[in-house]
Amino acid sequence: VIFWSYQGYHHGEKGQWGKPTLWKRTANIPCIWAGPGLARGASVGATVSAIDLFPTLVELGGLAPDASLAGVSLASTLREPALAKDRHLLLCEIRQGGYAMTNSRWRSLHYAEGGEELYDVVKDPNEWDNLAPQEKYRPVMAELRQSAPKQFAPPGPESNELHLVT
Repeated sequence: VIFWSYQGYHHGEKGQWGKPTLWKRTANIPCIWAGPGLARGASVGATVSAIDLFPTLVELGGLAPDASLAGVSLASTLREPALAKDRHLLLCEIRQGGYAMTNSRWRSLHYAEGGEELYDVVKDPNEWDNLAPQEKYRPVMAELRQSAPKQFAPPGPESNELHLVT
């Protein structure tokens, strides 16, 4: 059994309404797993992504692994939560080149037009205190940036350029 929810919306936080941001509020998905062979009553703080759900189901279902799948299987973590390892995850902005890199401690945002933000999500879970302007946090930002794509795919056609063909 898997229970997960849709990520959240902003309801006025930071003056935002809706979900067009890279902040945690619009990217945090609760996820609960239960079943034979899975740990019971455990909570894992490692960073995972919704893109990990399918590879996890493939492994738990006993299917052959498929190296072409994006994401990683969480099956070993679900069986042995103490083995969980945190990792840097990518969250893309709707505009090409904008993204966030996040893990269980940090969220680093890079906007397509060049702005940057950094939050210590342990000390500042609401992401109010942007640490990016402080020189002492440059190494953290550089480490997270190294995990980001070096280039992004070109944008697809505008919706008004698409035509339905039946």
